Amino acid sequence: MRSVPRKDGGPLCFTEASNGKYRLKPLYYVTDSDKQWYKDYYKIRYSDAYEIYELKRTGCCGCSISASAVKDLEKIEPFEPNLVKAAWNVFEESYRYRQKYNEYKEKRKQGETKMQKNEKICTITESRMQIIAQSNDFIRHSRTKMTAKELDIIYFLFSKVKPKDKDFNVVEIELGELCKILGIEITGKNYNNLKKSLKTLSDKSAWIEYSENEGTTEKLIRWVDTYEIKKGSGLIKAHLSQSLKPFLLNLIKYGFYTQTEFIYFIALRTGYSKRLYEILRTHIIMKVEQAYRYQFKKYTLEELRELLSAQMYLKYFDLKRRVLEPSVKEINLKTDVEVTYNEIKKGREIIFIEFVIKLKNVDERFNKIHEINNKLGHTEKEAKNVL
Repeated sequence: MRSVPRKDGGPLCFTEASNGKYRLKPLYYVTDSDKQWYKDYYKIRYSDAYEIYELKRTGCCGCSISASAVKDLEKIEPFEPNLVKAAWNVFEESYRYRQKYNEYKEKRKQGETKMQKNEKICTITESRMQIIAQSNDFIRHSRTKMTAKELDIIYFLFSKVKPKDKDFNVVEIELGELCKILGIEITGKNYNNLKKSLKTLSDKSAWIEYSENEGTTEKLIRWVDTYEIKKGSGLIKAHLSQSLKPFLLNLIKYGFYTQTEFIYFIALRTGYSKRLYEILRTHIIMKVEQAYRYQFKKYTLEELRELLSAQMYLKYFDLKRRVLEPSVKEINLKTDVEVTYNEIKKGREIIFIEFVIKLKNVDERFNKIHEINNKLGHTEKEAKNVL
């Protein structure tokens, strides 16, 4: 005997069970409406168990091993009180045992649901804790204006690149899950804003300066080669641009790169803060004897405007009020870096900004991670489990 496929592409009369065996369903083509028509046309009347007592399925009356025995007896008691009384007299002990077993099954089911939820939460927290590794030249010399949302998407894609990767892999994620990772409420507006950011990001390019044996090279790079979004599920497939390979792959071999946890980028809410943080982070030397010492880095006002895409603030007063002060405050509040800055003058004119930076100690950094996860939607306990 073999199954014959339906012409309309519908299900077959053989279906595969979870144990690998096949189950025959010879009436697979009969629909509920077909059955109702047949019943009405031939004036068929079901048993009172179905028509009056409203049972879904019948078997031996009062069967003590039925999972729904007690509930079924409660349904038929108004119609068959003596039958129910007799069943309880004979099978009471079995019914009590069955009730206890049903309670155990329900608790176990709730526990499994909770476990699955915790696993999902841990997956989200783990995604936030991924390390982003970028070459220092790339961070310090890339020049393009990007929104905070676009930067978050790029940092997320960068976090999926692993140290031993030889090439970029396709990154797959649902938009809803990406919202959770970024700490964004899942709404239609935020969903559409993310899609819009994906579009604008794919249209943008940037000039990057980097050093080679023969001197300095400028390279025009794009951020993403392709996107796909599956309608209905919101599943995104993204592939980073091949032009980014020199700045994200084989970094250990060539040296001069910076590693940072993705979670700090998410915590920062403005594009200026995110950009300034990653630039300053490249100047912290991650060796035990040096990481916790103060490092100093000077920039001219013009260099700073260009690096932060803040050329519209021609007056230093505006640059300080709109960019420097809020960014430094947010970096100190939400990241693993402690930063201050000094204004270096020539006469009365400010010509340099000198940043003073160092890495916060381990306890401060761990506490900061717990605090960020809590604010983004997961508790301190959940973050500690991941750490």
